[in-house]
Amino acid sequence: MKTGRILAKGGLSPTGCLAAVLLAAIVLVPLWSSDIPPLLDYPNHLARQYIIFKLPQSALLQQFYQVQWTATPYLAMDGIVCLLATFLAVDTASKVVVSIALASVAMAPLALNLALFGRVTPIALAGLLFVHSRTVSLGFVNYVFSAGFAICLLALWIALRNGAAWRKFALSPVLSTLLYFSHLLGFVTYAVAVGAYELGRHVGRVPEQPAGTRSFFAALPKQELASLAVQFAVPAAIQLLFRPASSVLAEITYGGLWRKFELLGGLFFNLIEPYSWTLDRGLAIGLTAAAVLLAVARRLFVPNPML
Repeated sequence: MKTGRILAKGGLSPTGCLAAVLLAAIVLVPLWSSDIPPLLDYPNHLARQYIIFKLPQSALLQQFYQVQWTATPYLAMDGIVCLLATFLAVDTASKVVVSIALASVAMAPLALNLALFGRVTPIALAGLLFVHSRTVSLGFVNYVFSAGFAICLLALWIALRNGAAWRKFALSPVLSTLLYFSHLLGFVTYAVAVGAYELGRHVGRVPEQPAGTRSFFAALPKQELASLAVQFAVPAAIQLLFRPASSVLAEITYGGLWRKFELLGGLFFNLIEPYSWTLDRGLAIGLTAAAVLLAVARRLFVPNPML
C-alpha cells in the first residue's frame, strides 16, 4: 500500500531505525514486567508447558497425564518451549515465545514494506500499534505467532519471487510447513494471501498481451505455480493423513460465519480489564478515518497485485 508523499520521502534514517528498535522494546515491557502476563489463556499454556517438560521426571504427574505427539497444527508454543526449556526456566521460555509472537506482528508490516518497496518507510511502523490487541489479551499465543509469521513469509515470497528458483523450492515448503504446525489459520491466511498476490500480478499482465492473443490462462507463471503447489502439498498431505477422527470432530462446534464478524467488532465491546478506552477506540476510529481520508484525497494507492 503506497501513501503518496509519505513513501516518497524514502526509508528510515539510522535515527528512525533506532527509534523503531526502542519502540519494539517498549512494546514488550508489559509482558516482562509481570510474573504471569494477564492473558486469558496464558495460564493454561504455561501449565501445559510445565507438565510436558516435567512429565518424564515426575511420577506424580505421570499418574494423571501423558503426552501424545502427533502431526497437527497449533504446536508453535509447545515446540519452541520444549527447545528453550532445556536451558531456560519454563516460565521464562514461555515469555520468550510470547515475545516472539508479538515481535512477529510488529515485524510483519516492516518486512512486507521492505519486500514491496525495497526500503522500510515510516508508515510501516504502524504495525507496532496493533501488537497489543484483544486477540493477545485472550492469550491466543499460537494464532498471534502464526499471524505475524504468515505476513513475514508472504514478504519473503515476494522478495524471492524474481530470484533463483532453487531458493523458493528449498525454503518455501519448509517454512510453510512450519507455519502449518504453528496454527492452521495462519497457514490458510498465508495461502490465500500469496495466491491472491500471484493472481493479481497475472491479471495485471493480461492487458499487456498482444491484441488477439489475450487469454487469462496464457503465460501463467509456471515456476511460481509449481512452487506454490510444492509448498502447499506437504501441509495438505499432513492434514489429510493426521486429521482428527470423525468422533473427535463431532465434539467440536463452531460459531459460524456470523460469529467471525461479531468477533471482528469485538474491538469495541467486551475488552478484558484493565484496558484503555481512549487508546483502543482512538486507534480503531482514527486509523480507519485516516485511511478513508487518504483514499478520498487520492493520497492512498493500492497496486493491482495487492488488491
